[in-house]
Amino acid sequence: MTEPQRQESRTLIHYNMIRVDEDKSSIYKLSEFVAKKLNVSLESIRSRYPGDRERHICQARQIAMWLYLDYYGNEMSLKSIGIFFGNRDHTTVLNARKQINNLMDSDKKFHRLIHEEIYPELLEYLESKTKISE
Repeated sequence: MTEPQRQESRTLIHYNMIRVDEDKSSIYKLSEFVAKKLNVSLESIRSRYPGDRERHICQARQIAMWLYLDYYGNEMSLKSIGIFFGNRDHTTVLNARKQINNLMDSDKKFHRLIHEEIYPELLEYLESKTKISE
């Protein structure tokens, strides 16, 4: 096995480890909420297949990454977050945060959407999911 194959194998093992208990994980719950809220499938947010670069899917993914970083902070590494979202690089996660911050700075309507609509509903959603799983 060549070194690139070993690295890919390690990455796939890591990706599968993240998926083991995903129905109970915070990143899964948050992503599930964003997908429902923005009318995209959870699979498309997490996908690496053709079509996953459509603007509304990319933006939903970036919003999910931004919300996760903002709400949970350092609960998971940037690499793990990237792996969860379709085996993406940690720099993609950093770029998502930058893109959403820039969009909120330049578009007040988008800023209100995030802070007055999505974020409060997300908090309620996560709270209800936590109560159910306890």
